[in-house]
Amino acid sequence: MSFDIVPFEETRREEVIRLVDRVFPSQGLVERLSMRVFQTRWDWLLKLGGIRDGRFWLATKDDAVIGTVGLYSTPKDAASALWLGWFCVSPEARGQKVGQALIDFAVGNASAEKRQFLRLYTSTDPNEAAAQSMYARNGFGLVGESRPLLWRFAGSPVKLLFRERRLSAPA
Repeated sequence: MSFDIVPFEETRREEVIRLVDRVFPSQGLVERLSMRVFQTRWDWLLKLGGIRDGRFWLATKDDAVIGTVGLYSTPKDAASALWLGWFCVSPEARGQKVGQALIDFAVGNASAEKRQFLRLYTSTDPNEAAAQSMYARNGFGLVGESRPLLWRFAGSPVKLLFRERRLSAPA
């Protein structure tokens, strides 16, 4: 499959939101807001959620968005790590190496920024099962898990999973 990876453009925002909402129907408030406020006058809300220096890219084919990937930093580990976020591939494009290309693209960008780690969080939600094996194949080891209090109160068995890939040796 031939496709391009291009920087996010405002003109694609609604298309990206539809894709992310379709792939992650049970996303949390921060995730739901992130795409809607990224690079708008409401961008400061992302900072409240700990997201700094966010940027993301789109996989496009025949003028349609078929995937996304992004990088951001957090105040607590900005010197040593970037976080992979906004990663998803449309169901129709899965199995065609789009996800692998997006992961490779993000790893390349994070490595070029001389960070030691690329981190991500995901969950045990069944919608994310295929992504778990992709993360493991790409060297993202499981480094922690938690079950947010709000999820417990709601009776959800889903856990957050934290994964990390070493990019370089400490300086």
